[in-house]
Amino acid sequence: MTAEKEAVVAAQPDRPRRAGDMLPPPDYEAVMADEFRHAREAGTNAALIRFIARHPQHRLADEARALLSRRPAADPPGGTGDPDADVYRAFDQARRDRAFDSFIARHPQHPLAEEARRMMRTAPEAK
Repeated sequence: MTAEKEAVVAAQPDRPRRAGDMLPPPDYEAVMADEFRHAREAGTNAALIRFIARHPQHRLADEARALLSRRPAADPPGGTGDPDADVYRAFDQARRDRAFDSFIARHPQHPLAEEARRMMRTAPEAK
């Protein structure tokens, strides 16, 4: 039994341990809040963009969008090890240049293409 599972079972002292006890499901909102906190603490556009790409419909995505909108400069150069790092940089450039259509043309199947379409709809001055 893992330490995490043992802690959950230990927190229920009136319930005897049984083989095959399952952990309760994670608290979805707590997981989301933790992921968002990490994105904020990373202090990069890429971290906020990644959060938006992964969770575009979550209420915290709107907070990530607001934080991103106040970050006009690009991230400093350097690799993050993230396989989508180039896409995040391209999206960030498109966001800053209001060139969403070119991002969509280059990355039509990426989840951020839908975010670019949303931004085009809400920013009529977009190219």
